[in-house]
Amino acid sequence: MIHLSEDQLQSYLDGTENTRRQEMEAHLAACLQCQRALAAYRQVFSVLAQPPETSLSPSFAAQVAREAYSTTSEISQLTEWILFGISAVAGLAVTIYLLMSSLSQEYLATFSAVVHDIFAFAGGSKFLSSGKLPIFLFSIAVLLLVSLMDKLLLQRKA
Repeated sequence: MIHLSEDQLQSYLDGTENTRRQEMEAHLAACLQCQRALAAYRQVFSVLAQPPETSLSPSFAAQVAREAYSTTSEISQLTEWILFGISAVAGLAVTIYLLMSSLSQEYLATFSAVVHDIFAFAGGSKFLSSGKLPIFLFSIAVLLLVSLMDKLLLQRKA
């Protein structure tokens, strides 16, 4: 004897078309195994039809949103402090480098000349071959670090 499949039993409970339903009922009348499976499905369907015993509080969505925001806020604060730490270490390294090297003596004298060369558009090839480009790039890096520290420390409080 061929038994009804799981899909056939579920469609029977959902209400299949009359011709197919009559065939299924005839089979169910004769097959004890399919009757048991159908009874189990009826029990499952009846439990699923009942509303859940637990319900969420009206403030559940607000609590979830608050927790999600606080977690995001903690992560962004951690990221800011990590960036601040990196900036502080880089700034300290730059300061030590400037104080300990001969670059610090040349830095102030050549920076204004470098800026003048760039903004006056005079002697572009002279600028590149003069050895002032690394000093200029170094100055830009220092300014970017100061800008990042300003953003993290001062603008955050505003």
